[in-house]
Amino acid sequence: KEWSPHEDELIRRGVEQLGCRWRVIAAQLPGRSDDAVRNRWSRLQDTAKSRTGGRDGGERSSWTRAEDDVIVQGVSELGHKWFEIARRLPGRTDHAIRNRW
Repeated sequence: KEWSPHEDELIRRGVEQLGCRWRVIAAQLPGRSDDAVRNRWSRLQDTAKSRTGGRDGGERSSWTRAEDDVIVQGVSELGHKWFEIARRLPGRTDHAIRNRW
């Protein structure tokens, strides 16, 4: 099922108000799972980056040593609070950071 502009806006508002609490946001979108909502958010971010000349134009980019250091330091300070660590790495999602760890 295609994503509607209304659903995209609900996701944007949900992230703004709740952070990356995908299950809570998905509860506002009948028929959408938390994984589907997280993936949609990631695609919305990629689209926004490519429009604004963001870090990688929506393409995947290699991880840098500096980013790895931020992840290690973040886990040391915060534990596995991926969303909080993602705030330290603009352009990287909490999901991508968790996978990198």
